[in-house]
Amino acid sequence: MFPPFSENNCSRSGRRPPLKSFDFLVKLLVEEFGVNAGELVPEASPSGLGLDSLSTMEMVRELEDEFGIKFSTEQVNFSTLGEAAALADELIEAKGL
Repeated sequence: MFPPFSENNCSRSGRRPPLKSFDFLVKLLVEEFGVNAGELVPEASPSGLGLDSLSTMEMVRELEDEFGIKFSTEQVNFSTLGEAAALADELIEAKGL
């Protein structure tokens, strides 16, 4: 669906640009789940956006696939999109990407 992150996307300094997990979530939710882009703020909850638990898990799997990360069972219990993005960013950082 979305092309995975490529090392070619790095800046001239060889460092990866700022993490974009929230931007990825916005694009995913608009294009694949039909959520209105105006509703997608970090404070928005998946259920408040009309996502049921299955859709939320699909969103998590897409995030994991995009960045090559894995959420633990505890980490999947986030309340907002901002929390999901922050957790993803932590996992990405820990992976050294």
